[in-house]
Amino acid sequence: MAKFFNSPHPVAEMGLGAVFVIMGVVVGPVVAAPEDRVNQGPLNMIPTPVLVGVLVVCGVVVFAQGLGTWIQRKRGR
Repeated sequence: MAKFFNSPHPVAEMGLGAVFVIMGVVVGPVVAAPEDRVNQGPLNMIPTPVLVGVLVVCGVVVFAQGLGTWIQRKRGR
C-alpha cells in the first residue's frame, strides 16, 4: 500500500483542500436548491447537506494529506 503522506506537491494540495472547504461552506448553500423550489439542473438536484458535506470532507482529506507530507519533509524524513 502506498504511503498516504507522499504527495509531490504538498502546498498545492493544501491550497486545493482549502478551496474545496471554502466552496462547500460558501458556494454549496448558494447553488443548492431551496426546499420550496423545483430543481432546475443537475447540481440543484443534490441536497444542500450532501453537497456541503462531500466538498468539506474531500477538502479536509486533501488538505490533511498535503499538510502531512509537508510536515514530514520539514522534519527531514
